Amino acid sequence: MTKYKLKDIKTYSSDEWMNASTKKYRIAFDQEEVDYMRVEFAFYNKLFDEEDWACKINLKAFQLEGDNRKEFVTLI
Repeated sequence: MTKYKLKDIKTYSSDEWMNASTKKYRIAFDQEEVDYMRVEFAFYNKLFDEEDWACKINLKAFQLEGDNRKEFVTLI
């Protein structure tokens, strides 16, 4: 049984807030404009009131060049 359900993964490169307290989320970035990346990961805990459990999350970033993709960072 899966203990969670994915809600959303959002990425952005600027911590500046935009109009109406929103952020500029994107899925593609140009390496010339990015010094850092921020990721928001949200999920539903299906067992929130039934049992404690641990999880391990791996986030990976890839560089795309044509049909090739190259992994350049993994965060655990």
